[in-house]
Amino acid sequence: MIKQIVKNTEKYTLSQSKGTRKAKGQFFTPASIASFMGTRASVISKHISILEPGAGNGLLTASLVKYYIESGLCHSFSVTFTENDPDVLHVLRATADLLEEYVEQHGGHIQISIDDANYLLATDEYQYDVVICNPPYKKIRKDSAESIAMSKYVFGQPNLYALFMCKAVNNLKRGGDFIFITPRSWVSGNYYKVARKFLLNNLNLTELVLF
Repeated sequence: MIKQIVKNTEKYTLSQSKGTRKAKGQFFTPASIASFMGTRASVISKHISILEPGAGNGLLTASLVKYYIESGLCHSFSVTFTENDPDVLHVLRATADLLEEYVEQHGGHIQISIDDANYLLATDEYQYDVVICNPPYKKIRKDSAESIAMSKYVFGQPNLYALFMCKAVNNLKRGGDFIFITPRSWVSGNYYKVARKFLLNNLNLTELVLF
């Protein structure tokens, strides 16, 4: 499953210039790091609900589900992918198909939905056991729709990845797992001081890994 997702992603990246993907803030997670991120999950339950905002190719969730199944921790899942880049949606749909097949082959059950709305503008307040994400890394204007919608977390120059982090806190169940791969600028940068205060006040930070 993972190898096929990587192949599908490589085919997609060949069809998109590096400049185009950079303009979108689109940077895919390497398979080895996705696998590591999947093992960071600690929620144990008979059923796990997962949100991957800005899902891209969906590799993080696939790695997470694979970890749960291989470890014998859970075989029942509901997954919500959010991704509003129409160019990559066919890759994400292929991942959903591969994930469904993988779980069924291992005697499990999974329900997957793909939401193509803009995550930062969505009003869905459903909460999940795990939010796992490699958000877009991109500076945006203070008068953009995303900045306005997330204005209480904005100070100075907004960056999409920090806004994704703040919104995801509100989509996380109490005691859930918040698993993000981001630049490290949010931990000390002045522009992130409002977001940082919110994150540290609302998350129980147990592990921070520097790659």
